[in-house]
Amino acid sequence: MVFSIIAFFLIIKAYYIYISRSWIHLKGEIVRVYPAVGGDADIWSLTVKYEYLETIYFEDPLDTGSLDVRKNSVVGKIIPLLVDPKDPSKCVVKNEALGPFNAIASLIAQCLISVKAKLSM
Repeated sequence: MVFSIIAFFLIIKAYYIYISRSWIHLKGEIVRVYPAVGGDADIWSLTVKYEYLETIYFEDPLDTGSLDVRKNSVVGKIIPLLVDPKDPSKCVVKNEALGPFNAIASLIAQCLISVKAKLSM
């Protein structure tokens, strides 16, 4: 059971790394921090503003993944983002965390990239 949970999160992280290779790396500005509505957890949401191809976008709520936004998010702070070039209105926080979990997920993502490259030959 524990292995299945770890494998699930590794696959999710590997997919995130995989898409991050094709998404655009930008900086965005936090313009709002507010408590999320619903649920029992003490969860906070962000609104972020970013510019892509001379168009200004607002993402609300921003997908922060598992990042704890309460301690590190202040209005006006510049944060790293990944923007979908096919739909620039979609973005996520770029997770720059390091560690063994991310290293394993990076290897899985690299395998996916290699397989995709071989299949497109």
